Amino acid sequence: MRKTIAILAGITLTLSVAQAAVAAPAPAAPSGRLLVMDPTGNTDDYTADLFSVHPDGTDEQNLNLNLVSYAYPDYSPDGTKIVYIASHCCFAIDIANSDGTGATELTESGYAPSHPRWSPRGDLIAFEGGGIWTVTAQAPHEVNPVTDTGMLVGLSAEWAPTGRMVAVAVYGDSPNIWLYPVPGDVTKARQLTHETGFAPDAMTWSPDGSTIITESNGDLYKVSPKSGRVTDITNTPDVTETSPVYSPDGSWIAYAAQPADASSLPAVQLMNARTLTSHATGTVGTPTSWRSQP
Repeated sequence: MRKTIAILAGITLTLSVAQAAVAAPAPAAPSGRLLVMDPTGNTDDYTADLFSVHPDGTDEQNLNLNLVSYAYPDYSPDGTKIVYIASHCCFAIDIANSDGTGATELTESGYAPSHPRWSPRGDLIAFEGGGIWTVTAQAPHEVNPVTDTGMLVGLSAEWAPTGRMVAVAVYGDSPNIWLYPVPGDVTKARQLTHETGFAPDAMTWSPDGSTIITESNGDLYKVSPKSGRVTDITNTPDVTETSPVYSPDGSWIAYAAQPADASSLPAVQLMNARTLTSHATGTVGTPTSWRSQP
């Protein structure tokens, strides 16, 4: 009798777990605004027009900024400002209002800068310029190095949600992801991933700190900030996926998808961060930042 009860209890527990899994709530509909760089109408491969748009592809707003492809604009944490690499000077970083107005130069770099990223606390901006540097958002002359020199040259950096660390995609003899503390202390940097043939570039860190999504060799990869484990989450030889950005609530990931033969322009896709399933938004271009609408 006890054995029968135990079996029935086990079946009930199994059914309860299965029902709980089925009943798991769907993520909230994506909200806020995306910054998207659209190359449509540009006569070369090096510039794009910047606009903002709702994640569902509606309410597209032209910011009237034509930028170099590596400008990679980013919203400030409160969504009221954007930072980007300026087109008027190849060594300048500009800040403007979120609608593209009121542009002012923040600082200049000794190297052509790229990929500026605003810290979660809003006090610093990290950028690539012959390595990874930070500049104080309110004091443009306070520029400090984050990475060391030599073979570990930063391609791009992404802030941890705490604002005390950046993940840096580096190249050299063995391209991989490193973690660097901010303020910079290169003696405390550690190599996160140890993959052969891995070539990370643009990254996005989940708001809860549990996951890094990066592009590499035309696919998107999931990386554990604790273990360094790397998992290919797209694995699409015929499609090139780049430029992942998490939604502010961590439920979605926007990225650019383009045929591997570049027969059409990149377009924005949205991925469910839990199920890793994607759908098209109908928006042409490459997303670079996602913030709650100010």
